[in-house]
Amino acid sequence: MAWNVRRGLEITTADLIRATNLLAALAERISVFFETVDVLACPVSQVAPFDIGLDWVHEIDGVPLYSYLDWMASAYLISATGLPAISVPAGFTTAGGSGGSSPRASTEGLPVGLQLVGRRRQDWPLLAVAHAFESATGYGRTAPPVLAG
Repeated sequence: MAWNVRRGLEITTADLIRATNLLAALAERISVFFETVDVLACPVSQVAPFDIGLDWVHEIDGVPLYSYLDWMASAYLISATGLPAISVPAGFTTAGGSGGSSPRASTEGLPVGLQLVGRRRQDWPLLAVAHAFESATGYGRTAPPVLAG
């Protein structure tokens, strides 16, 4: 948390103005994208569940990550759009499927998610798609294994 506070204190008024302008441009671009797309499906995170003893994933497939936030960029980047999003169960890992720098003792059978993103102010249609996906796949009805610590 201290790191986050220090980073926040580094932000200048010019940084805030630039971010506001970039956010407005992003909103325009994403609105154009969703003129022809109802729902965007993307990964919840870039890695499968990782060892609980690892503070955060420091690399993915040899690419270094520079903060504890980087491994979940696919989720927080969608949040920046302000669009409705929901994560649904999308299956389970196979052995060796961690992708992080410190694999678990067993990486088989751990849950992975799919992030569904809808059009602005279209929360209900997005929830309907999420419900249909969960009903069709049944992944949410399967409990992942509990590993003894």
